[in-house]
Amino acid sequence: MRDFAMIAPQFWTGDTGRTLRKAGPDGMLVAMYLLTSPHSNVFGLYYMPIMYVAHDLNLPVERAQAAMHQCIDAKFCTYDEEAEVVWVFNMAKFQIGETVKPTDNRAKWIASEWQRLPKCSLLSAFIEKYGHAFGMTEAPCKGGSEAPSKPLQSPSQGATEAPTPDKDKEKDKNKNIYLTAGADARVADTVPNDAGDQTQDDDTPDITFVQFMDAYPDTHRDDDAAWVAWKTQRKKRALPGLCDLFAALEVWGKSEQWNTDNGAFIPLASNFLGKGYWKRTPPPPKQRTQGGRDSPGQESQADRAARLTFEAGQRILARREGATEGAQQ
Repeated sequence: MRDFAMIAPQFWTGDTGRTLRKAGPDGMLVAMYLLTSPHSNVFGLYYMPIMYVAHDLNLPVERAQAAMHQCIDAKFCTYDEEAEVVWVFNMAKFQIGETVKPTDNRAKWIASEWQRLPKCSLLSAFIEKYGHAFGMTEAPCKGGSEAPSKPLQSPSQGATEAPTPDKDKEKDKNKNIYLTAGADARVADTVPNDAGDQTQDDDTPDITFVQFMDAYPDTHRDDDAAWVAWKTQRKKRALPGLCDLFAALEVWGKSEQWNTDNGAFIPLASNFLGKGYWKRTPPPPKQRTQGGRDSPGQESQADRAARLTFEAGQRILARREGATEGAQQ
């Protein structure tokens, strides 16, 4: 649960606020609730069943649903009924800011919260709107269904099935579905896009790179060279997702090679990226006997010579003892 939420006074006088005010007090109430709900996050994309709205605002379910439609009609938010996830379009802008740089003290926290975004059909549009501005261009490790969202039915429809959008428009993957107060779904050209400048300086490391470097062994970080390697792999479209990089670091971090001689064989971060270590498998550990020596399958030449000499000596002693016993008889 968030400790506080920021609400601009322009909420009441802006275009969206005026549209909601004309629709009636319920829409204004639900909009304010979505901004301050204890279930919300700073991104404005979060799990919000209509039952939560009805219970917390002490409204009948049908009335809460109708108020949600008013918010959707005003382009204040959209709703994925299948996942029961709401997206308040400009909430991230006002709660976080226009952009987030890797040097921002909040960068690591924002990156951590990013990984908790819910799996829903709205995620790809959300990343398109805010990804570059916040330096987070990849979907969360466990999120991101690409299935189209199911329109929220109006209370008057009951259990009737909502009409589907026009088939030609439905095929256009570059369009984003908005939900209306009725059961129809219309396709708009873009999500309201005023999240600030989304271009990113290619010479400024993004938050994903910063997270990778924070996870890499600190004694083998060469930030400048690693950033060059990162950009090279990214331009070649060879760079994997952050989750795959973390998984590779975990595997290599447990390997015998990286834990030998105080990490003397750990490559620099630039080499890890440049040579694609995430695609490699660490060599298996050597098998050891109880005495600490290599197993017989890995016996050294010196050990083999010593063993053969000892065995030969044992055979000579055995023959001599046999000869002595024969003479005495």
